[in-house]
Amino acid sequence: MESKHILIILVILIVVIGVAVGVMFMPSSNAHKDSKITVTSNKTLYKGDNLTVKLTDLNKTPIKKAKVNVTITDKNGKVVANKTLKTNSKGAAHMKVDLGKGKYTVNVTFAGDANYTGNNTTQKLTIKQKETVTEQPVTQQETSSESSEQSSDNDVVGSRDFVSWDYAPGYRIQEKTYANGDVERDIEGGYHTYYDSSEHVEYYTNPDGSSGSMYVGN
Repeated sequence: MESKHILIILVILIVVIGVAVGVMFMPSSNAHKDSKITVTSNKTLYKGDNLTVKLTDLNKTPIKKAKVNVTITDKNGKVVANKTLKTNSKGAAHMKVDLGKGKYTVNVTFAGDANYTGNNTTQKLTIKQKETVTEQPVTQQETSSESSEQSSDNDVVGSRDFVSWDYAPGYRIQEKTYANGDVERDIEGGYHTYYDSSEHVEYYTNPDGSSGSMYVGN
């Protein structure tokens, strides 16, 4: 009878030890996943542009509603901007860069949370000042009504050289307007466009030689 009790106790001890070992080696459901934070905006920005960062896990899955800290220092190491941002549903966060022309260093830090480990990244940043738009007034050809009727559709009736902040932001454009309403543009960087006013179609050629067209409406 006594040996039977001993056997039962041994069985219970074996079961308890087995459960304990299993718990020790069982993967924890609360294990933290690794995170990765990157600066996705350009390394060169203009004053007033947005600096954008993105927080994901190692599988590039966005980490949303997380707090990240952005610190910007100037070339002397002085902190000129320090802001805590919250990521959106795509894991992205933005802040307006209201800094003067110069070179800076951006440091972005995610401290981690209940699900993810912390991470940080550093990137150099150059701020440029937007150039003042200088537009030459369209020069209208002074012609009589009789000579206007005889003018060719290919006659240039206006031209201007300017830096655009809407059609091609930041690029210098040389533009010609023809008597028939067509508009031809040579855009800095090797781009060329021609707007056909009769068809409301803009034809374009890229620096690599590729070309195409698109309907732009009235």
